[in-house]
Amino acid sequence: MYWRLPENKTGYKKRLVRTYGRLRARLNRRLVCNLCYPGLILLCLLGATGAAWGKAPAGRDHPLFPRFPGAVIGHYAQRYDEFILPLDAKVEEYLRVEGWATQIQYRLEGRSTLEVYRYYESLLTKAGFEVLFTHEGRNFEETRQWVAGYYDIYAKQSWTGRSNPSFVGDDFRYLVARLAGGEEDAFLSLYVTTKRRSIVQLDIIEGAPTLGELLIPGLDRDIDYGEEVKKNGFVAIYEIYFASGEAEILESSRQALAEIARFLQENPELTFYVVGHTDNRGTYEFNLDLSRRRAESVARELVETYGIEAERLQAVGVGPVAPVATNETQEGRARNRRVVLVVR
Repeated sequence: MYWRLPENKTGYKKRLVRTYGRLRARLNRRLVCNLCYPGLILLCLLGATGAAWGKAPAGRDHPLFPRFPGAVIGHYAQRYDEFILPLDAKVEEYLRVEGWATQIQYRLEGRSTLEVYRYYESLLTKAGFEVLFTHEGRNFEETRQWVAGYYDIYAKQSWTGRSNPSFVGDDFRYLVARLAGGEEDAFLSLYVTTKRRSIVQLDIIEGAPTLGELLIPGLDRDIDYGEEVKKNGFVAIYEIYFASGEAEILESSRQALAEIARFLQENPELTFYVVGHTDNRGTYEFNLDLSRRRAESVARELVETYGIEAERLQAVGVGPVAPVATNETQEGRARNRRVVLVVR
């Protein structure tokens, strides 16, 4: 059964037909939209994924550091600028390095933080870099604190920091290394973290001032050991370098060690205390032990590598108790960290 609409002069039937036509057209448009919206959303998601994982930005590996197999470049930048490279976990000690920087962020799947870190560590060793500082975190909170305390403050890219969720993983490894040159040095900063995927942040700064110039600006490095000993009865040596908090001598100390050995060989009648000094960062007990171990490392190197008689050298550590400058500034603390030959 159906109702037959009357056809009268008012044109009611015609108006209803037109109304129905408009309604049907509106329903058809809504159906098309309902079908299109999910497709558009899917296209947007695919587009975002493609931007993140598809075509890599313009950039290439640094010649000394080929990427970990399977890694892709997520971000790339090159520029001349100044960088802060930490030498302790609180970034109280640091190097202010200026030079031409290559900054690369890699992404990769299915690898652990330690595996990727060891890969780059081996490349550093092969290239002749010396590690100045290492740091690590075992969980998300420790990683977040490191990123907040260093990258969020000192990094200049939006993709290095907490604003990039992938940059704060469930653990991390970090290091600062240096490649000694003639009049210029190269420095490297490496950060590896892993959550669902691994992120590698590699910063290489080339054409930078030497480590000695960075640690103690304006220090007169042209020292006559004989004159110093004759005048003062001791000579302070700043050109023997150690990794932060460690007693192992860095290879870049070789020139200073050779000069000390030559002085000792030319003056066989002299015997010395080899005295290690530190700044006042950390506990007294730790610094006292560190200064002793560093003095022992220097004495042992002079004996084993340069043939100096062991009985001529006695290693002593005095920690932070004999500063020559304030410990309230970075430059002052650098002057307090030294090895001194004192005539016995």
